[in-house]
Amino acid sequence: MATFRLILLFVSAIIVTLACGGDDLVLPSEGEPASIEIVRGNEQFGRVGEPLAEPLVARVLDSGERPVVDVPVALALGDDRLAESVPDTASTDVDGMAGFRIVLGSQIGTLSGQARVVIAGGERILEVPVRFTAVSAEAAGLTLVAGDGQSAPVGSPLPEPLVVQVADVFGNPIAGVPIAWTAEGGGSTSASVVETDADGRSSVERVLGVTAGAQFTRASADSLAGSPVTFQHTATAGAAAGLSLVSGDGQSAVVGTPVPDLLVVRLLDAQGNPVVGVPVAWVVGAGSGTVAPQTTSTDGAGLASTQWTLGPAPGANTLTAVVSGIGVVPFGATALPGTPPGMRLLTQPAESGRRGVVLGRQPVVQLLNPGGIELRQAGVPVTVTAASGGGRVRGTLTRTTDGEGRATFTDLALEGPPGGYTLAFSAAGFTGVLSGPISLARATTATTIESDTPDPSAPGASVRVVFSVRSDGGQVPGDVLVRAADGASCQATVSSGACSLAPTRTGAQQLTASYQGTAEFEPSSAVEDHLVEAPLTPVLAFLTAPSSSAVSGVPFETQPVVQLRDGAGADLATAGVQVTVAVVSGGGSLIGATSRATDAAGRATFEGLGIQGATRDHTIRFTAQGFTPVTSGAIQVSAVPTATSIVSDAPDPSAPGQGVDVRFSVTAAAGAPAGDVTVSAGPGESCTAS
Repeated sequence: MATFRLILLFVSAIIVTLACGGDDLVLPSEGEPASIEIVRGNEQFGRVGEPLAEPLVARVLDSGERPVVDVPVALALGDDRLAESVPDTASTDVDGMAGFRIVLGSQIGTLSGQARVVIAGGERILEVPVRFTAVSAEAAGLTLVAGDGQSAPVGSPLPEPLVVQVADVFGNPIAGVPIAWTAEGGGSTSASVVETDADGRSSVERVLGVTAGAQFTRASADSLAGSPVTFQHTATAGAAAGLSLVSGDGQSAVVGTPVPDLLVVRLLDAQGNPVVGVPVAWVVGAGSGTVAPQTTSTDGAGLASTQWTLGPAPGANTLTAVVSGIGVVPFGATALPGTPPGMRLLTQPAESGRRGVVLGRQPVVQLLNPGGIELRQAGVPVTVTAASGGGRVRGTLTRTTDGEGRATFTDLALEGPPGGYTLAFSAAGFTGVLSGPISLARATTATTIESDTPDPSAPGASVRVVFSVRSDGGQVPGDVLVRAADGASCQATVSSGACSLAPTRTGAQQLTASYQGTAEFEPSSAVEDHLVEAPLTPVLAFLTAPSSSAVSGVPFETQPVVQLRDGAGADLATAGVQVTVAVVSGGGSLIGATSRATDAAGRATFEGLGIQGATRDHTIRFTAQGFTPVTSGAIQVSAVPTATSIVSDAPDPSAPGQGVDVRFSVTAAAGAPAGDVTVSAGPGESCTAS
C-alpha cells in the first residue's frame, strides 16, 4: 500500500509535517475523566456584591493525567444570596480547564461549595471542594443607633453613650472607619475620633456644658451618606446653690392692706443657671401680716413671688423667703396708721376646673368703704394671686375697677397639680378678700404623629418621627416614647418634637407615639401606619441586545449596549460603573473586551465582542456590582467557514508504492482551524493528520 507524507499549513504560517500509512494509522481514543482539581482561584477573599479578583479554574484529567476536552463541569455554591457563578456550568477546553467568574452576594462570611463532574449518567461523580470568604464592601452610610434625646444636669455626663454605625450598601457593618465627634453648645466628648468596631459602631461618652438648655453632638465621617449625624441633648440646671433678692423690700402701706409691689426672689445653681420648680416658703415675722400664696415654685427664670398684706397695727413688718437647705432672703415693710377700705367677691370663681384651662365662671370683685358699703370708685387696680394649693394663676391678673367700683376678671386659669386652691384678691390701700375653694384636675392632652420620614423605609434605615403634644392647659412638658410594631423605639422630649428609630421587619406596621403624662397633664397617644420594604435593587437592561446569531470567533454584527436603571425602571445616569460579561450557557469563551465602564448616560457600550466555541445556542450575562444582572437571549453560534487547498504533491508523477508528500492549507475567517484533514488517492489509499 502506498505511503503518503502530509504537510499541514496553517494561516499562522506554522507548518507541521506528518507521515502516515494506510496499514499503520492509529487514532488515539478520548480519555475518560478520572480526576478533577482546582488549579487557581480557590480560597479567595472579596467584597460583598463584587466579583472575585481571579476566576476559579478547574481542570479535568484522565487516568493518564492527560486533559479531557469538552467535559461539563458544574459549580455548586448553595445559597444564591451568598454568591453566584457565571456560568454555573462550563465545558473544559483543550487543556482540560473550565473557568468560572464568582460574584459574591450581599452577606459577609465564608462560602463553601463543590466543582463537580458527573460521569456516565450519574453513576460516578468527581468533586473537589471550593471556598471563598466575603468581607464587607466599601463604607456607604452613617446612621444613629442610640443616645439621642437624653437630658442631664449641667456639667454632668449623659446616662447613656452616643452610638453611630457605619455599614455598606447591603447593611453589613464596616470596622476601622474613623468617626469624628464634636460637642456643640458646651461640654465635651470622651474622644474626638473613635474608629468603628467589628459591629461597625463608634461610641463616646458625653459630658454636658455648664449652660442650661439645648446642646448638640455631631458624629461625622467624610463621604458617607447620612453624615453628619446630630444628637440633641437637654442640659437641666444643677442643684440649687443660692437664693437672692430681686425686688419688693422696704415698702410701706396702710395697716391691713397689701404693699404696692410683689416680693420677688431668684434661685440659681452654682453656674448661674436658673433653677426651675423649687418651692419657696414665705414666712411672716413681725407685724402679723399675711402672704398669698404662702408657697410658690420658681419659674423658668428661677423667679418666685408673692403678695404681702401688712398686719393690723402700725409699725414694722418682717417676712422671710426660705428655700430649705439653700438660703433665706429677709424683707421689711412699714404699716402706716389708718382705717382701710375693703372688698368682697360679688361673683365667686368656678368651684372646679382643669389645669391651665380658663375657669368656667370668672370672679367679680366689689370695692367697699370702711363701713362695708359698696364703694363706687373707678380706676383702682385689683390683683389676683394663688392663696393656697401651691399653684400659679394665669391670665390677666390685674383688672381696674369700673364706675361701680367693680373689677371683672375674664380669663383666669390655674396651673398646678390636682388638688384644692383658693384665690386672693388685693388692691393698694384696701383690705383683701379670699375666694372659696377650687378643685383642680389634670389637663387633657392630644398626641399627634406629624410625619415619619422616609415612608416607606428600608429595613434598618433611620426613620425620623416628628410628633406634637398639645393641650388647652398650656405647654406640655415631659417625654414621648415612639415604638414600632417590631420593637424598634426612640424617646425624646415634647419640646424637641422628634426622634429617630430604625424598624427592621418588612411590611406594614404601626408606629405608636405615647406621651407618658405628668402630675399636671394626662397621658395620650397616637398611631401612624408605616411601611418597611426592601429597597428595589437597581438593574442592568439592554439598550441594544447582542446579535441572535454569530460565527464562532467573529465579533457580533450587533454589539451590545447595557443601560443602568433603578429598581423602578428609570435610567440611571451614573458614570464609571464597571459592567462585565461572561458566557453562562453553551460553553466556549468570549473574544473582545469583556468589561466596560458606563459613560455619563449610564451606558456601557461593548466593541469587538463575540463567542468562540461549539456550534450551539449560547447565552451571555452582564453583571455589575450592586445591580441585578441581565442575560441575553439565545445566540446561535455557527462554525467558521473554511477553505482547504492542496498546495503541492511531490513527486508528481510518482512510482507505484512511492511515498508522496502532500502539502495543503486550511484557512478560516477567524482563528486557526483545528481538527483532522484526510488525503485520499482512491479506495484504501489515504492518510489522516490532525
